[in-house]
Amino acid sequence: MADIRFARVFGDGAVLQRNKEIRVWGWSDPGMQVKVSLAGSECECTADAAGRFDVTFPAADAGGPYTLAATDDKGNRVESRGVMIGDVIVICGQSNMEFPMERVKETYPCEWDSPGADLIRPFK
Repeated sequence: MADIRFARVFGDGAVLQRNKEIRVWGWSDPGMQVKVSLAGSECECTADAAGRFDVTFPAADAGGPYTLAATDDKGNRVESRGVMIGDVIVICGQSNMEFPMERVKETYPCEWDSPGADLIRPFK
């Protein structure tokens, strides 16, 4: 028996792109019926032979914080809290782009402490 779980990107504090369909996936027992809820909407699917489930919510405006939750037929449940819908910015590149968020706090404390900065959610 497997516990239900989301892919790592959907953990506590996740940010999901606004104004685009929101695809959420994870794993449960194979063949298990899974209900996923977010921001008052609910989607349902069946986990495939490998136990992977995948749902797509309609596009949503910016907002939150929300709880993203999934429950399977056996009553297994997983929740991610503090999920926001907003702008997702992906940054990648060479080693010269390496600048950990902890250094941002040290180098630019006034920006980090400004209103709204608590909504910045780094994921690595």
